[in-house]
Amino acid sequence: MEQRELLFNEEGKSFVSETKVNSDYNLHIEMESGGTLEIYQRGSDEGKYRRSYIELKWGDVIDADFCHAVYPKYIKIVVSSKVTKATIREAGS
Repeated sequence: MEQRELLFNEEGKSFVSETKVNSDYNLHIEMESGGTLEIYQRGSDEGKYRRSYIELKWGDVIDADFCHAVYPKYIKIVVSSKVTKATIREAGS
């Protein structure tokens, strides 16, 4: 699938982006400095998210692949440093 940009909004001391995924995916996030990455998920169209992943000591670039077993899935990505570039690419069908 094609790469698409992620937009992050500042929420308190964190930067947050929400999106829907339909297959395994790669995140590429560049930040001003290193920090924490958290991924939250939910399987329903509405409701609360549950944290599914946390990494406390990323450098200033995150480039990692993720899978959730059941799709579609709504994800919320939370990082602790200002984002300068962020993309997501889902696996092809």
